[in-house]
Amino acid sequence: MKNLSNIIILFLFLLVIGCGKTENKRKSNDPTVVVKLLTPSKINEPVKAVAILLDSEFADKNSQIFVVLQSGGDEPLKKDLSNEYEIDIEGFANLEIDSLNQKWIESKDKRHSAVFGRTFYEPGKNKLKGYVWDFYGFEHTDSIIPSQSRKYYFEFDVDTEDGK
Repeated sequence: MKNLSNIIILFLFLLVIGCGKTENKRKSNDPTVVVKLLTPSKINEPVKAVAILLDSEFADKNSQIFVVLQSGGDEPLKKDLSNEYEIDIEGFANLEIDSLNQKWIESKDKRHSAVFGRTFYEPGKNKLKGYVWDFYGFEHTDSIIPSQSRKYYFEFDVDTEDGK
C-alpha cells in the first residue's frame, strides 16, 4: 500500500512540475477520450465517472494515463490548457495503479482507464472539466519528466439532482 502512495505522489509531483515537451493541440485523428458517469449526481454527494483513452498514440510504448480535473476556483480550465498551472487541479491515477476503483468498471486496458470523482453543491447542469494525460517513459534531467506525452482536454455536462 505504501508503494501505491509513493506512485500517486510521484504522479502528482509530475503534474505540478509540468512538461515542456507536451503538445496541447488536438488533431482530427487524435485518440478519443470517452467520459461516462458511473453513479448519479446528487448535490453534496460524490459522483463517480470514468475516463477511457481509446487508441492511445503511444500504445506501442506501454503508455498510461492520468486524469486531471479542475478542482474549483473562479477561472475555468481553458480548452488549450494554457492556464493549467494557474488553477486548482486534482489528479487521478489509472486503474492499473488505482486498485481501489477497479471494482467500478470492467476494463481490459487498465493503463488507459481512470475513475475519478467530484462533489457538486448546486442542482442543475454542472461541468466536469479536465484532461487525460497520456505518457510513457521517463527522462532524468533537473527533474523527472515523461519521455513523451499528450494531453487531451474534455468537458462533460453533469445533471445534478436536488436530492430532496
